[in-house]
Amino acid sequence: MEFAGVKGSILNWLKSYLHHRQQRVVLQFVNSPNLLSDWEVVRHGFPQGSVLGPLLFNVYINDFPCIINKVSHSILYADDTNILVSSSDHNELNSKLNSVLHCISIWFQNNQVVLNLNKMHIVKFASSKLLTYPLNIAHNNQALTVSENIKFLGMHLDCNLTWKSYTDNLIKKIIWICCMLRKLLLIVNVKIIHMVYFAHFCSQISYGIIFRGSSSSMRNVFIMQ
Repeated sequence: MEFAGVKGSILNWLKSYLHHRQQRVVLQFVNSPNLLSDWEVVRHGFPQGSVLGPLLFNVYINDFPCIINKVSHSILYADDTNILVSSSDHNELNSKLNSVLHCISIWFQNNQVVLNLNKMHIVKFASSKLLTYPLNIAHNNQALTVSENIKFLGMHLDCNLTWKSYTDNLIKKIIWICCMLRKLLLIVNVKIIHMVYFAHFCSQISYGIIFRGSSSSMRNVFIMQ
């Protein structure tokens, strides 16, 4: 915090807030007494559910993009981090990816953060022809799997950017909403139907439409609308 410019009484207040905090686990049962673990000192992290937690987390990872911005572009949203690496040469792309992964690994070690490979997803966005060239990415002699699609801020992105995966999920949602609207037509007035339509149906279709609105897979969605 001091490195980020926080000094004086504010820094001392944050120190007192974080230092020597304790926590324990409580197992609650319906027909038997609760089980309590021993109190343990919290040596890393912030109190979950606190107002300061998200702010302190953002301060903690504030310098993270700086270590990889020379060869990539990072997008941070709350605790979700996305790293974009691009190249017209396949060998250079593999080299950049492994270089970025190495820098990330060092930053995690220096900042006492665990790199969870199970939550890491790699997607190669390219034309169908270029997708045949494999990505060779490894961490600690463990090869990483490349996924065909990924969920980003509520939208499913596939490697060809056809939006088919997202559209298929969207159609399932709006079919359920259409059934709900039909049932509501029998018991409520038109004003409430309009409110439900804009709150549930229209909001689902409008979200991210600037990116996927021109795709051919959206035709069935517009027909349902």
